[in-house]
Amino acid sequence: MNTDTPTWPTQRDLVRVHHRTTQRIHAETKRRAHVVTASVAGAILVSIGATAGAIVVIANQDAIKHSTYCYSADSTASASVQAVNNNTLSAAHATEVCALFWINGSLTWGESHQPDPAVNHAVPALEACLRPDEIIGVFPRQDNQASAGYCEHLGLRPAP
Repeated sequence: MNTDTPTWPTQRDLVRVHHRTTQRIHAETKRRAHVVTASVAGAILVSIGATAGAIVVIANQDAIKHSTYCYSADSTASASVQAVNNNTLSAAHATEVCALFWINGSLTWGESHQPDPAVNHAVPALEACLRPDEIIGVFPRQDNQASAGYCEHLGLRPAP
C-alpha cells in the first residue's frame, strides 16, 4: 500500500459534506414553511370568500324583501326607479311608495326624471306585480285597462 495517498474521506471532505447537507436541510425546511404558509393563507382566503358570498346572499335576500321597482310604463324594460324600505313591502305599500315617485315627477309615462318637489304630478292607476326574481314591480296602467289580469298580461303574477 502506498503511504503517500491520503485516506478518503478527509476531514475537509467531511466538513464539506456536512455543510452541503446542512444547507439542503435548511432549504427543505424553508420550502416546507413556505408551503404551509401558502396553504394556510389559501384556506383563509377561501374562508373569507365564502363568508363574503354568504353575506352578499343574505344582503340580496334583504334587498328583495325590502325593495320594489316603480316602472314608468307597462313593461319591465321601461324606465324605472328602485325604492328601498326598512319594512317588508306588500303590494299596497309598494304601490304607495311608487305613487310618491309619480307625484314628485321622478316618473312620467315612459321616462324617469329628476324629482321636482315644487309640482304635484298626476298619478296613474298603479298595479303591483311580482317579478320572476320575487321583487315587487309597480306598473302604471291606462284608465281603459282592467285591473284584473293586468299582471298576467305582462307575463307576471299579481303581488301578494
